[in-house]
Amino acid sequence: MICLVVGCGSKPGSNIPGGPSGVLTSEAIQVFDEEDAADLFSDSVDYPTGTGSPEFGIIAQVTSSASSNLLSPFQAFLEAPRTLSQPFQLCVPSTSGNITDGDADNVPISADLTYQCPLSSGLLPPLVGSVHIEDDDDQIPRPQAGFLIKTNALTIEQSTKKINIKGFIDVDVTPANRTFVANLSVISLLQNGNSREFNIWIKTIVTPADASNPRASGLVSFENSYLGIKAATINVVVAISSENLTYDHTCAKRFKNGKITLTDGAGNVLQLIFQNCQVTRLLNGNPV
Repeated sequence: MICLVVGCGSKPGSNIPGGPSGVLTSEAIQVFDEEDAADLFSDSVDYPTGTGSPEFGIIAQVTSSASSNLLSPFQAFLEAPRTLSQPFQLCVPSTSGNITDGDADNVPISADLTYQCPLSSGLLPPLVGSVHIEDDDDQIPRPQAGFLIKTNALTIEQSTKKINIKGFIDVDVTPANRTFVANLSVISLLQNGNSREFNIWIKTIVTPADASNPRASGLVSFENSYLGIKAATINVVVAISSENLTYDHTCAKRFKNGKITLTDGAGNVLQLIFQNCQVTRLLNGNPV
């Protein structure tokens, strides 16, 4: 990739924090859950391996009205470009650049998609802003080739909040493994005037058990990854690590065995422990 972040010339992860800070309170964990932030962990496996069903398919999930509150901010950002080839409910983005898609994987060579579908328009998806997406190799379809998606400003309007997103997601593929890098700022503006901000620095290395079928199963590790949460009484950055973590596409949460650990600035530890696709959460050793 040549242009990897908001503005060219930056490298993925170049603005990651120096370490964790603040305290992971029960209130912070509640916000983490309410905003579906944990979905980003499974997304970091799904998108490098092609497990998404359908990939770039959030539009297919929004089947009721424009006032529905079904969109995860992370999913909507990742999956919005599907409207390039499959417009839904008349929200068709204007396009510029090279929209050629030689391998028919819904990722053009290098294109900009501009959406003007506020919630008040009654069109779906309720998006306003622009997304840039480009293919690493337009002759090799995903998931056997990587891609880049980024935005300087994308707004998702929901009935209870407005979500502003900027940043990028970059997927690179080699014969041995896949690398997923996400650097995102996600700000939710709530109806009561409050706001919630997520700052995301995620890097995963995914090693499929079978390179010819990457979505089936394999190993995954988090490297130099952080998640920041800010709200009225919350300001915490947690470091994310993993241990003996495996994935399997048949698992609802994608992970089969192993641990994901979130550590705050005070040394508190939230563990997501996976065993045969089931997850147990422990905060400093106690169930939460």
